[in-house]
Amino acid sequence: MENYHFDTPVLRTLKDIASSLAKIGGMHFSLYDPAGNVLFQSSAGNRLLRYIEKTEKGSTEKEIFLKNALKTTLSRNELTMLRNHAGQYEWYLPLKIDDKPLISRIGSFYISRNELEGFIHQNRDIYRITANEVTEWHKADLIQNIGFLKTKAEQFSMTLKNYLASQVDKNTYEQQFNLIKTIIDITSEFRIGTDVSEIIRVMIDFPLMMMNLDTMSYAQYNDGQDLFITTASTGLHSHLVNNVRFPATGIIEEVITTGDFKYSSDPYDIHRLGIAEDIQSIYIFPVHVEYRNLGLLNVLNSKLSENQIEILRALTKITGFVMDTLKVRTSCDRQISQ
Repeated sequence: MENYHFDTPVLRTLKDIASSLAKIGGMHFSLYDPAGNVLFQSSAGNRLLRYIEKTEKGSTEKEIFLKNALKTTLSRNELTMLRNHAGQYEWYLPLKIDDKPLISRIGSFYISRNELEGFIHQNRDIYRITANEVTEWHKADLIQNIGFLKTKAEQFSMTLKNYLASQVDKNTYEQQFNLIKTIIDITSEFRIGTDVSEIIRVMIDFPLMMMNLDTMSYAQYNDGQDLFITTASTGLHSHLVNNVRFPATGIIEEVITTGDFKYSSDPYDIHRLGIAEDIQSIYIFPVHVEYRNLGLLNVLNSKLSENQIEILRALTKITGFVMDTLKVRTSCDRQISQ
């Protein structure tokens, strides 16, 4: 397989987005044509796989596996999980750029420490893996929860598809894509373990400015008390929602149950939320990962268009993914090192 010389402005931007996402998630990303020629591959990814694929045996196994993986993905025409030649889990996503079919490869991880140790034990002599290298790789980010991997791949897929759609219908998708890309670009510069408050500030400050909204706030879920506590706000009436605690009842319960936004200008709903009378309307968007509540994004005293609603829906999804990625990777690093 060789580097494939297909290059357009759309593809170049897609590479930039993928690089940022790969950096956030600590994962490898590659882009191939149907024949298996490499258009792009990120520097992210685990050292064990790179080491194996540099050997003659590993290189041959990779080529055979990749050929079958690309063929399978194109035939299914959907996001597909496969287990590679090193026993690691990867996701394959079919895309179309400038009418050319392409396939992205996202991964690669083991889903348990036993899988990693079992592979090393069986292949130590074949690949000449030294004890020092084994120790290094145990500290690397080689193990992830399978549900987390699925969420990561789905968010990757959503973002890339949103970008490609924005190139076809700029009026509908461009603002949505630009906002999501801003979140990705800024977050990709953060170190793992960064306080998520910086991400939350971006999530409320940028939409407020871009959409010319009155007030926005973020309320973080407190599992112990089953309520949402406002931790950040911005805009004209931000002082009225600082430290407000939203009980998980009424309209909030509807948001949690449906997993989708709710709007209300009913004075009774707003009163039950404990918000001052000067707040006359509210949109509430859930921030969650696989039905696990992280928080609420609130838009107050503003009227949103359908396109703006779709933008904020997409924003809460990618932000929830990024916040959870930072949290889970920090936890995994700590567990693996122990």
